Amino acid sequence: MANVSVEDQKLLIKLSPTEKIESLRFHDFAIDISNVVDAYTTQSPFDELSGLRVGTGIPRVICVGTWYGGRSTMFAAIHGNSTAIVVSLRNEKITKVVATIDNAVEIARTIRGQI
Repeated sequence: MANVSVEDQKLLIKLSPTEKIESLRFHDFAIDISNVVDAYTTQSPFDELSGLRVGTGIPRVICVGTWYGGRSTMFAAIHGNSTAIVVSLRNEKITKVVATIDNAVEIARTIRGQI
């Protein structure tokens, strides 16, 4: 499961070794907090996804990778239908990140408090 935190004005998204393999992305995210537009939680993380996926996916079970669609590029690390954080971005190659994490509500509140 991904680890999402805010440190030194950076949104850090650290992928597990398994998620790095599943997503074909071998480095973590470090995003300037000034590029975060919004952060919220959802109980339906799979509904946030659209476009063509590069990565691993079993519908409604696991989706880890990058989705390319129109003018947006999303990264997801979703495992099951547990609560997920959704972070919308600007001035980044990725426009949205969706990740199931244990403390999604708390992290979303922390991010919103810093944007």
